[in-house]
Amino acid sequence: MILGVDTGLASFGWAKLSEHTAVPSDGIEDLGVLMQPADKSLSPTVDRTLRARRQVQLLDSMAHNVTAIVREKPSYNPRLFDHNVCITASAEAIAAWAWCMGIPLYEIAPKDWQHAVTGHGGKVDQDEIARRATVFIAHSERASRSLQSIGADDRWHAFDATCIAACFIRRPQLATRIE
Repeated sequence: MILGVDTGLASFGWAKLSEHTAVPSDGIEDLGVLMQPADKSLSPTVDRTLRARRQVQLLDSMAHNVTAIVREKPSYNPRLFDHNVCITASAEAIAAWAWCMGIPLYEIAPKDWQHAVTGHGGKVDQDEIARRATVFIAHSERASRSLQSIGADDRWHAFDATCIAACFIRRPQLATRIE
């Protein structure tokens, strides 16, 4: 199984897909989103650490049969320091978990997987990504049920994770292994 993840501490999307299928949509096992708003009653350091720990606990619960994990390569906005710290904390927690578990970790740049999924370059249309992911997800009753349990405004994290994993299965040359 390939575990695709959309990194972030506030929202962490994930999808498990079988790499042993000619069509990635036929191999979707499940997907989800872990929503974790910041706890303002804690210091930022403690809050971020606890949210990263919960992500690792979720990853632990899904580790069975995972042969590789692929995440979106972190991208940063120089004007959003706190956001950048949260993205880094999530990405590094994933890297540490993968290393401890002995599971290879890969990453794909956002534009690379988005253009691979849409089939064209240029400006990325998030609605198109959502439509394509929905088509993939429709092939799995379990994943479809899981998607319905996610709030409409939060589903795009699961869509991204699904597409990241599908891209890795179909176009592994777009991924870079993180050692």
